[in-house]
Amino acid sequence: MNLERLERLSAISAPSGYEDAMVEVMRQEMSRVASEVWVDRLGNTVARLPGTGAVVAKPVMVFAHMDELGFIVRKIEQDGFLRLERLGGIPERVALSRPVIVKTAGHDLMGVIGHKAHHFTKPDEKYEVIRVNDLYVDLGVRSSQEVLDFGVSVGSPVTYAPFFLTRGDTVMGKSLDNRGGCEILLESLEKMASVAHERDIYFVGTVQEEFNLRGVLTTFPRIQPEIAIAIDVVVACDTPELKTVSDTHLGGGPAISMYTFHGRGTLGGLIPNPKLASYFRNVADQNGIPYQLNVSMGLLTDASFMQLEGEGVHCIDIGFPTRYTHAPVESASIQDMDYTVELIVKALSELPANLDLKRG
Repeated sequence: MNLERLERLSAISAPSGYEDAMVEVMRQEMSRVASEVWVDRLGNTVARLPGTGAVVAKPVMVFAHMDELGFIVRKIEQDGFLRLERLGGIPERVALSRPVIVKTAGHDLMGVIGHKAHHFTKPDEKYEVIRVNDLYVDLGVRSSQEVLDFGVSVGSPVTYAPFFLTRGDTVMGKSLDNRGGCEILLESLEKMASVAHERDIYFVGTVQEEFNLRGVLTTFPRIQPEIAIAIDVVVACDTPELKTVSDTHLGGGPAISMYTFHGRGTLGGLIPNPKLASYFRNVADQNGIPYQLNVSMGLLTDASFMQLEGEGVHCIDIGFPTRYTHAPVESASIQDMDYTVELIVKALSELPANLDLKRG
C-alpha cells in the first residue's frame, strides 16, 4: 500500500454529492498512468487502459466509490448551533462529542457534535441513543450571523474529522470505507498499465454510493462493460461482539462476496454469477493469494444496481475486511489490501476474451 496516499485520501472531506475534492485527486492520480481520463456529469472519474488482445472483447470495469457518509446542515439556530440530517448510514450512537468538518465553499471548518454535560445527565438518559434530528454541531460561535459569515448555510455537508494511524499490519482511519478501496483501485490501475491484458479495462471512482448506490449508473452507456468488479469493504467479524456472525477477519486476505442483501428500504444486493466467482477463486488458488468467502445481510455495494444495466452486467464484489464500519474511525489490514490489489491484477491480466459466463 501507498500509505502516504491512503492517508491523504482518508483525510479528504467528500461526502455523497460533494465529491469534488476526491474527483480532483483521483483525476490527477489516474492521469499519471492513463492517457484517457474523464469525469462525467455526476462526477464519476474514469481511466481507460486499452486492451492488447487481437480479438475484440467486451470491456471490464473496476470501480470503487469515492464518497463518504456524513451529515448535512438542516437548520441554523439563532445562537449558532447547527441542526443536522443524515447523509448516508451514520450510526447515531457513535456521534456524540465527535469532532467534525463542516464544508463551505472556501474552506473546511472544524466543529464538534455537542453532548449534554455529564453532571446534568439524568440516570435514565445515560443509556439513551440521541437521534440524528436532536444532534447539533457547536462551531464555537454565539450567533447565526457568525455561522453565515463563515460561509455555512442550510445544505452544507458535514463529515467526521480526519484520523489516521498505522501500527504493524493495521491501519486505522476515517472513511477507510471506501478510501481504502480508492487506493486499491489506483494501485491496480498503476500495475495494470504495465501488464498485457486482452480487454479494455476501465477504472472508475464512483459517486453517491453512500447516498443511493446509483451514482455509478451514468457510467454504463459509455463503457457498457460485460464484467464489473466492485472494490469496497466487507465487515470484519473478528471483534468480540461479532464472532458468531461470520469468520471474515483481518489478515485472511480479500473477501469474495457470495451474497449481499440489504432488506431495509433499498431491497438491493448481489449474488454473483457462479462462473465469475469460480474464476476469481481459481485465480487466487493458482497464484497462492489468500482469500475469504463472505455472506452479508445488511451490507451492499453499488454493484447491486450496476448489474441491472443494459442486458445485464456480470458483477462481483471484492472486499477488504474492515472493523467498525461507518464509525468515525475504521480499521483494516494493510496486507489484506495488498492481496486485494494482487487478486484484481492477476484476475484482469489472466482474463480471457472468451471467458464463458453464460447462464443455464
